[in-house]
Amino acid sequence: MWSLKVLVVLGLNLLGTLWVPEPFMDEQFHVGQVRRMYHEGVMTSYDPMLTTPPGLYLATLAIVKPLGAILGDKVLQIGVLRAFNAIVLLATLHYAVRGRLRRLIVATAPLLLFYSTVYYTDALGTALLLGTRRALAGKRWA
Repeated sequence: MWSLKVLVVLGLNLLGTLWVPEPFMDEQFHVGQVRRMYHEGVMTSYDPMLTTPPGLYLATLAIVKPLGAILGDKVLQIGVLRAFNAIVLLATLHYAVRGRLRRLIVATAPLLLFYSTVYYTDALGTALLLGTRRALAGKRWA
């Protein structure tokens, strides 16, 4: 069952990138921000068009920076950045399926599924919100 989820989520991510190979809507600002942080290492300069905290970019850099030594600038391609959100969605679904029904409903909300196929902050924000809720309830994330 888990492998089916991985195939579906990563397949949707790939299809989305094939259909929309360029940054979609506000994605251009998010992609631009993470690229500036990656290339320039500047964490203090922030695009004024962004209204969200830099958590998505920092989390992405934690994964992308080590891969950059192997893949070079390919790690900053839109498909790779979108795949980061797909991986976050898989983690969220894994947690939600193990939890109660309302967590599954939150994790599979249509908007969340859509925003998990683009490089937006929603998938990571939902994962962190559910993880924080669980931690405050006295349970560990995994």
